[in-house]
Amino acid sequence: MEATVESFVWGEQDATGDIYYTCNLKEYKKIKTKKATVTIATVKPTVRATKPQASTARTYTVKSGDCLWKIAKQFYGNGAQYTKIYNANRDKIKNPNLIYPNQVLTIP
Repeated sequence: MEATVESFVWGEQDATGDIYYTCNLKEYKKIKTKKATVTIATVKPTVRATKPQASTARTYTVKSGDCLWKIAKQFYGNGAQYTKIYNANRDKIKNPNLIYPNQVLTIP
């Protein structure tokens, strides 16, 4: 039987010079495992035709209480994409935190 040593304590208990020891062993069991088979698939990229950017652009007139986050949430479903609107309108917006009612923004 295979075993591992869990603890081993030794020493002299009396003045006779005899050495006493305590040894605790634990049975060692080998675990059988199955080997995994990994298959890596390669995917060939497809080329998609894209429409010109100008034809997909829309406009939006800013209303009181609007912010770029709110407008991005309305058009893209995610307010964090407000930078798309900001970058497309850098000529009209100097600070993305400051937009004004009646500004006409391009929505890419």
